[in-house]
Amino acid sequence: MADVEAFAQAIAAAGSLEPKKVRDALAKVDFKSLYGRISFSEKGQIALPETVIQIQNGNLVTVCGPKGFVEKPMYPMPPWSER
Repeated sequence: MADVEAFAQAIAAAGSLEPKKVRDALAKVDFKSLYGRISFSEKGQIALPETVIQIQNGNLVTVCGPKGFVEKPMYPMPPWSER
């Protein structure tokens, strides 16, 4: 849903629905969302902190967060019949 919020902010900033104006405004968005800070690099790549999770031994485990690895990932994952 952060994408919808980013577009809403870009449309408001552009004051228009014209695609080029919205695109240019979207490149400048920088805000805090439920998912973390949303901004874009000069090449258009989203800068969004991501979290990687796994279910390990029946527990939800954060494997990697915005600052790097938190827990060791389970790899290779066992077959479904053995989880």
